[in-house]
Amino acid sequence: MIRVLVAEDHPVVRSGLLQLLGNVEQVDVVGAATGGEEAVRLATAERPDVVLMDLEMPDIDGIEATRRIRAAAPGVNVVLLITVAGTILFGVYPNPVIQFILQPTLLGR
Repeated sequence: MIRVLVAEDHPVVRSGLLQLLGNVEQVDVVGAATGGEEAVRLATAERPDVVLMDLEMPDIDGIEATRRIRAAAPGVNVVLLITVAGTILFGVYPNPVIQFILQPTLLGR
């Protein structure tokens, strides 16, 4: 069983991810965070195998949340969900994020 934490502030995207993951037998969703601070708290408490982390969130961004999670819980892997590509990734790349997933851009976001 893969334990997953979803960290996504956009309610439609978060709901879609939770619904999708909820239908996968080998996945156990251990929590859903609506911001970076909450993601750090939940990841530290729950110790999921993977955090699906949005890059842009209202309190602290996914980059800083990932740094804090990796410092507090080094065994937790992070997959960063991004809507932009390019130079911003260089700020994250030295960080031990295991993967980047490019999200389609949502209108009105």
